[in-house]
Amino acid sequence: MFKKQFLKMKTNQAERKKSNCFLKTEHGKNKKAAFAILALVLAIYIAGFAGTAAAAAAPALKITMIEQDPYPAQPGEQLRVWIQAENIGVGTLENVTIRIAQNTPFSISSGDASKTYDYIYSGSKVYNEFFLSVANDATKGPRDLKVQYRIGDGNWIETTFSINVGGIIDSESKGTLIVEKVTSDPSIFMPGDSGIVWVTLKNNATNSTVTIGNKTYETTARIQSADLYSADDIVVTSIAVDDLGVIAPGDNITIPFRVKIPENLKDGTYTLTLNVTAGSYQYNIKRNVEIKVDSNGIKSIQSEEPKPNGTNTTVEIDIINSHQGAFRGVTVIPEAEGMVFYPSEYFIGGMDPDDLYTARFNVKNVNFGYGGGAAENDSIVTSTTGASSSTSIMLTGMLPVADAAESNGSKNPYAGQTITLRTVYYNGDNKHEDVSTVLLNSFMTTSSTQKPKSGLFSIGNAIIAVVLILIAAIVSNYYLKKKKDTTLAEYSKDKFRRVKDKFEHRKQDETKK
Repeated sequence: MFKKQFLKMKTNQAERKKSNCFLKTEHGKNKKAAFAILALVLAIYIAGFAGTAAAAAAPALKITMIEQDPYPAQPGEQLRVWIQAENIGVGTLENVTIRIAQNTPFSISSGDASKTYDYIYSGSKVYNEFFLSVANDATKGPRDLKVQYRIGDGNWIETTFSINVGGIIDSESKGTLIVEKVTSDPSIFMPGDSGIVWVTLKNNATNSTVTIGNKTYETTARIQSADLYSADDIVVTSIAVDDLGVIAPGDNITIPFRVKIPENLKDGTYTLTLNVTAGSYQYNIKRNVEIKVDSNGIKSIQSEEPKPNGTNTTVEIDIINSHQGAFRGVTVIPEAEGMVFYPSEYFIGGMDPDDLYTARFNVKNVNFGYGGGAAENDSIVTSTTGASSSTSIMLTGMLPVADAAESNGSKNPYAGQTITLRTVYYNGDNKHEDVSTVLLNSFMTTSSTQKPKSGLFSIGNAIIAVVLILIAAIVSNYYLKKKKDTTLAEYSKDKFRRVKDKFEHRKQDETKK
């Protein structure tokens, strides 16, 4: 029988050993598979990161024509163009060649058609002027000038610019054109806006004629063309305006140009170029036109604590125009679950920069609750404009809370509620909407309870509560340990007594034998 038990025990040990070996084998396989998957994921991540880094580091060249002289170009005469090349990438460009492609009606000698730069560093710009000939039979109007570049032995990349050709040479008019003013609608653009830039040209002559030498000339001013173009990211959607006629002394004319601001354009001042072709070259105008872009919009800030007023509660929100320009049609629309606002929306109308209006809303069917602790008394107003979001203010306040009294069954419960404020307004003809989320707490006093004076009081209560809990835990632990020690001592005494009694009984039995 002992042999059978021994064999059975050996069999069980062998089975356990076999099972352990199987588990170890499976565990090893799982580890290898997990390692392979991890290595694959890591390789994909590194490859993606390397590709992204390579794409980010790839250098890029931006070609811009910043000037042409004369404007417009004249058939049979020389034309000078000033070309800018900017490295907008993060790496250094080596062996960069820029050239003017032969393209009718423009021509250039092969020796003067290209310029090579050994290095163009990231963020730097280089300039070169090219002198072209305009064909004698060039027709009036816009013509394409093709500028090409390549990096090292790479492919040629081409950019096309429009050159205005032709125009009447009016040597009999001696009026003087000036840019009287430049305005825009809106006055300050926001990213994504479309608008109009208004350019007012004036004939600055004061008399109808002027005598030069022995000859008398009229002082009218002829405008052959006007054009606005951009070397920055702002897009001018209007084409050049031709044949605007003659302006009498002291008169003016206003020309509109439509522009589009990209959605992702950063705040700042951007420069457009105005080119005006007058009756002769000496009266042409070339001037920079500045456009400002500001992404700031409307901010909403809770101005005071909600005030119970019978069955209603009054909520006050300050509405501030933080934009550099004026807005129109400003409307504030509050929304909150379980709450009814009167009025349902608050119309302000026009707001100049830094204007502040207070929107007051009455809220129906609202109870108040209060939550202790500084965090529950703080109010956070988060403003969102377009795709960006930022916390704009933190203050202490209260908020009406629907059915707050049912939150924990007490007469003075705590609760929180979120009010969403949608502010709709227009910048020029562009509609915008800012969303602000006001997260607050509220409180209503009763005959048996008073509102804490400040958040510090609530912090003190919280600290005292924590200290009391710690003391209770220490006392409880000490009591349990003492009780455990006492029980162990009694058990030891009882065990010793039993062993002693058993020993005495054996001794007596041996004595009797």
